[in-house]
Amino acid sequence: MKLFLKLLVLVACSVLISCSTAQRFYQAHTASPHQPWDGSSGKWGGYKESTASNGQFNIEYTAFNKPSREAVSYFTMVRAAERSLIEGHTLFFATQPIKLNSDSEQSYFPAYVIPGRWETEREQHCTRCRKTGERECHYDDVRVWYPAEYVPERYVTNYIHKSTMRIGFKSGGKKYNALEIASNALNNTKKFGKPKLDPRVMGMLKKHGVVK
Repeated sequence: MKLFLKLLVLVACSVLISCSTAQRFYQAHTASPHQPWDGSSGKWGGYKESTASNGQFNIEYTAFNKPSREAVSYFTMVRAAERSLIEGHTLFFATQPIKLNSDSEQSYFPAYVIPGRWETEREQHCTRCRKTGERECHYDDVRVWYPAEYVPERYVTNYIHKSTMRIGFKSGGKKYNALEIASNALNNTKKFGKPKLDPRVMGMLKKHGVVK
């Protein structure tokens, strides 16, 4: 049983290592942590957008501890490029440039005791046959007592990174090439991994010969 759990942990770690920042965190924002919380999750955070006046869009990205501030700013720009291409525009203007803020939030975890308990675990027992010299193994279920464990109270400081910008498709701010931004994202130029782009965006990239 213990060996199985160790193997399971190793497999889980290898999966996490193989997943890039973009694969874990570039997504629509559908879930946020609830107090108290600690660490990070690929289910939390992501981008949101809303319409503004004059055909403009508000783009934002929120992260809970992870990814980094740099990644948050970058993913905001990638989503702005995606929204532009979805709307049929290859260029967009940052009518309100990216604004990045970070806030801290402290979580309190009270002390608790994990009660002592009996658990059934499977143990391997091996013997060697005297006549053939072959190793023979069998498994037995054994009862193992785990004593009570005290977990002290603790405080955890978490960080919330939020990036916002507004984009339009007429003059009124710094101009960006949506095709170039999306292409660079697929080529992993920023080393955050390759995000999964909207199928409509991929269609625009193919239309303009950026990808095959």
